[in-house]
Amino acid sequence: MINGCRDIRETIDMSIDTVDLDFDNYYENYLKLVERMEKIYPNQPFSFRNSDLDRLDEVLINHHYGLVYYTHTCGCWIKNKHPPPTQFVIDNKDRRHITYRDFYDAVVKNWDTTKTCDHSLLETIDVRNNCIELFLSA
Repeated sequence: MINGCRDIRETIDMSIDTVDLDFDNYYENYLKLVERMEKIYPNQPFSFRNSDLDRLDEVLINHHYGLVYYTHTCGCWIKNKHPPPTQFVIDNKDRRHITYRDFYDAVVKNWDTTKTCDHSLLETIDVRNNCIELFLSA
């Protein structure tokens, strides 16, 4: 082993037949997740992360309020002036924590669809203090 990696000869000797590449099954499961998310949120302003399906009721922020923030700085806006950031506040009146479900509910309700571009896949949700910053990709 070199730096914790296997010797390169082991990799060369490995046959592609020994690797399970079940892309059809993976894609079928992915489509099922997309369908489940679309049933819960039929009016998504962009594609939500399917990986969050199983954690919709988990805590995203340990406070009853948070700021959702997205800066439109992608190349889609080069010909036009970048629009102001999309931002809105989530405030749970019952003073509980904000869950992923609360976040997605607020996005569906508050997202400004006039600022759309080719970047329509939610890639990352970055939480710092009470700020939820979003990163979208194409």
